[in-house]
Amino acid sequence: MQMKQSTDYVIRCVLCLARKKNREYMTAGEIGTALKVSIPYTRKILLDLRNADIVNSVQGVNGGYYLKKIPQEITMLDLIRIEDHTIRLNGSPPNDKDRQNGSSARIDSYFDRLQDIFEKYLQDATVEDFLSPPVRKTNRKDA
Repeated sequence: MQMKQSTDYVIRCVLCLARKKNREYMTAGEIGTALKVSIPYTRKILLDLRNADIVNSVQGVNGGYYLKKIPQEITMLDLIRIEDHTIRLNGSPPNDKDRQNGSSARIDSYFDRLQDIFEKYLQDATVEDFLSPPVRKTNRKDA
């Protein structure tokens, strides 16, 4: 699976807004500048997020965009599905009647299980998880 570039920007845009405390507004220009993306493209992403009920906007001089939901309520699966409506790891759609028996069926079954694990992982990961610095794991062995 390869995500669309717009999916990447959806995620980055939401993370940018989530870093604001007390749901402070950000303009499309501020978000675009922070993400190094053109303002028209940023507005398109923000419209997609608004249509998905993730962000809201306030018009006027002091207006802008803010998250409608708290970061703990927004999953990575929610965000990915805004732009990538179908998330498949392999080419066979679920319940494809043309699947063959034997090793091909076993491969499809393997990818179906992997697909379930992948979607569960994305469903369990929230925006909040990406706001904290990552925990670094070391491979060092203590003597």
